[in-house]
Amino acid sequence: DNAVAYALDRDDVDKVFAWGSSFGGGHVMRLAAREKRLAGALSQCPFTDGIASFLGAHPLSVMLGFPLALADLIAYTLFGISLFTLKIVGRAGEPATMSGDIPYNGYLKLVPPSRKSTFPNYVWARFGLFGIFHFPGAACKNISCPIFVAIAENDSVAPPGPTKKYAAQAPRGQVKVYSAEHFDFYVGECFEELVGDQIEFLKQHAPNEK
Repeated sequence: DNAVAYALDRDDVDKVFAWGSSFGGGHVMRLAAREKRLAGALSQCPFTDGIASFLGAHPLSVMLGFPLALADLIAYTLFGISLFTLKIVGRAGEPATMSGDIPYNGYLKLVPPSRKSTFPNYVWARFGLFGIFHFPGAACKNISCPIFVAIAENDSVAPPGPTKKYAAQAPRGQVKVYSAEHFDFYVGECFEELVGDQIEFLKQHAPNEK
């Protein structure tokens, strides 16, 4: 909110668009519903429904990760200390915020080869609980600006079903479904197609801007 307010208050800025991907894609939906001065918003493979993502997770990952997350939350709440971590992404059955061979391999494509053995693939375990009751897609019905929503049809991280339902409620929503997985939006042919579509959306709603 502060970043958008700063941009909107600048004399050299005429229009501001919000852009977000995955968890950030859900944040953009909530932001666009609150901030009526936005010229538009773009949300790709957005996390829109915490329960849907939780139910779509690997059962063993949930069984192993949930006790760690709960214990970490209790320790932090009562004593201000962090005890346990979860992997950001792991193999099927590993305690992680995202698990399975497809998200694992897709995520690692984004990590530079020189960093794959050293990058910090973890978050504090309590973070895994916060997303379960997070439903940013519900804000779509209150978005008054144009919003472009890019959905990955085969998304195993942010299930496409709820996102389609929520995006359809945006009064000025523009939705495109791609034959893709969650991390296909970041590299390769799908990335190129998506960027082209987003540029066209921006041209449509800011035709005189460079």
